[in-house]
Amino acid sequence: MSLHNSADSLTTKDLSKFYSTNAVLRYGNSEEANGVEEITKFFEAVFPLLKVMKHELVEMDRVGNKIYESCFITYIVANDPEEKKIKIPAFGKIFLVEEGKEEAGKMERFEVFLDPSEVFQRIQEFTKKA
Repeated sequence: MSLHNSADSLTTKDLSKFYSTNAVLRYGNSEEANGVEEITKFFEAVFPLLKVMKHELVEMDRVGNKIYESCFITYIVANDPEEKKIKIPAFGKIFLVEEGKEEAGKMERFEVFLDPSEVFQRIQEFTKKA
């Protein structure tokens, strides 16, 4: 999926290709990011803390304007001398802007269900040392 390839690049330059202007991102237990600008800021804060992020799609289904997907995400934290791979399961629910509307086909809401606590614990460990 192009969205995941873009995210795996750890850059935010292509986010507006996927998210509608007023999109909402709910990532785990984080506060919702409202609008593509806030979503960009969310990822700009996280991406520099990672060396690698790789999505491995397991299954994807589309029903109407909703896409349901399960995947595994593998992370390597920046500044981790061991380059420990942390692989976590994730589930996403994507709401697309309906056909016939402005920005049709882009995401108007993306809900990501996962427990990234191991990744963020490792980030804390190595940002203190950097």
